[in-house]
Formats: sequence, structure tokens, C-alpha cells
Amino acid sequence: MAELSDSFIALVERGQRSPSIHTLDKIATALGIPLAELFQFEEADPEKTNAEQVLRKLIEGRGVDEITFIADVSRFIFSKLEGKSS
Repeated sequence: MAELSDSFIALVERGQRSPSIHTLDKIATALGIPLAELFQFEEADPEKTNAEQVLRKLIEGRGVDEITFIADVSRFIFSKLEGKSS
């Protein structure tokens, strides 16, 4: 999907080749992730990662007004959750 050879991908995975930013962008696009995600090295919590993917899919294709509304509602909910835990 990235239009790169299997052998090249294997070399990149083993750290034997350093891909260009253009190649990294092709890989990220093929994986369906933002380019920046290739540079996140922290341990991922599978449940949190899954929940984040669900949220991304829910807002995918929505307009700016809808996303802004969702963000405002989320901030409100988080402020109430934080108030309860105090």
C-alpha cells in the first residue's frame, strides 16, 4: 500500500535504512495513521489506544462546527468529572 518493497520495509524495521520524510509519510498513510504517530515511542495502553481510535472514527468526516461542539461538550464533561473526584 505504501508502494515500497518488502525488503526496504524490513531494512527500515531493523534500523538498517533511514527513510526520508516522504517515505515515512507514505508508510504512515498506508497504516492509516498521522505521520507524527511514527515518532511516538511511549508504551501504548491497548485499551486507551482502542478508545482513541474509536473517538477518531466518530469525528472523522465531521465539519469544523461539529468537532468544535464535540470538543466543548467533552471539556464540560471532563470539568464535571474532575469536580467529582476532588
